[in-house]
Amino acid sequence: MIDDYSERPTDNTEIDRRLETRTNLPENLVRHENVIDARPTYEEKKAVWRSYHIIWFFVGLITALLAFRFVFELLGANQYNPFVSFVYTLSYPLAGPFQTIFGITNVASATFDWSVLVAIVVYVLIGYALVKLLRIISPMHTDEVNHPVHTT
Repeated sequence: MIDDYSERPTDNTEIDRRLETRTNLPENLVRHENVIDARPTYEEKKAVWRSYHIIWFFVGLITALLAFRFVFELLGANQYNPFVSFVYTLSYPLAGPFQTIFGITNVASATFDWSVLVAIVVYVLIGYALVKLLRIISPMHTDEVNHPVHTT
């Protein structure tokens, strides 16, 4: 009995089979064993970067509401004006916890509310702390997010 080795798979035929399988895929899906796909890492870093911006957006929104409240109180704005009433209504839950920290200075119809200034500082510090916490959990640099991803 003669053993014909030509029919047996060799290491080279296994590699050829894997290459053939990979090359039958569309060009954008071809994977190479020695290349790491950077897209999942890039998307994760992009999500963290977006969360920084979302946090600062909400901090800016809260700060703007409280700043409008402070200026309206300082200048003695008409409380029955729809816009002023709207700002007071939205900002009251944000400024409420700080109302009893300091006294309020009144001169005629103008009110200097120190507690609104404290609220603004506290919310900015909370936003800063949240962003720093995210940077500790998932550290990265701006250049890591803003460069193009090379997958080949």
